[in-house]
Amino acid sequence: ESDTRSLPDALPIFWFHPLEVPEIEYYIDTFKPYDKAGAYAIQEWIGVTGIRAIEGDFYNVMGLPVSRVMQELKNFRQSPK
Repeated sequence: ESDTRSLPDALPIFWFHPLEVPEIEYYIDTFKPYDKAGAYAIQEWIGVTGIRAIEGDFYNVMGLPVSRVMQELKNFRQSPK
């Protein structure tokens, strides 16, 4: 029997400022976000200037919430079998 856990609360919620068409065009032309999930990278210009607020783990937006995973691994290791 395996012990499985999910992290549903690890999904961040974030809000963008309203963006003008020229800002969006600049981002697309300059940063070529075609290989990004959601078509943007939070660490690039659009994230730095466009995101108003984040609720949750910033690093989960970038890919993997390492801090949260480490805490879960510690808890997993300490849980009785």
